[in-house]
Amino acid sequence: MKRPTGVTVIAVLALIGGVLGLAAALPMLGVSTDLPLLADIELVHLETMAATDAAVFWGIGLAIGGALQLFFSISALMLERWAWPLGVGSTAAVAILDAAMLIQLELAWSAFAGIVLALAVLTYLYTETAREAFDHVTNVHIHPSPA
Repeated sequence: MKRPTGVTVIAVLALIGGVLGLAAALPMLGVSTDLPLLADIELVHLETMAATDAAVFWGIGLAIGGALQLFFSISALMLERWAWPLGVGSTAAVAILDAAMLIQLELAWSAFAGIVLALAVLTYLYTETAREAFDHVTNVHIHPSPA
């Protein structure tokens, strides 16, 4: 089956989100922010959060969410059957993490944008086109036909 354009779009978005999630996790986990990719990222007042339990908690959450998004991206591009539940689960997890960050850390715009994007991806994943692309829909009818 040819990969639908929508699947390609959400896979690329997941790839970008995964890379950014991992990049955002690094300073919270104590990794140097001297990397060019991280130079302009201003997360949650890192100077006041560094080395706190909260920073490590959020850093681990961002790292796990980013890794799940990367796995989903690669599996979606290959149209693996298990990519669909991975996409639903990882996108829902990232949306929950964004909602918690919106409430707890007051990262209004980035967290709100993440929630909206996650809801759009979840909506697309539940369309017939996406489900068929991942071979998630069967045409087997269990009910016997009337005699």
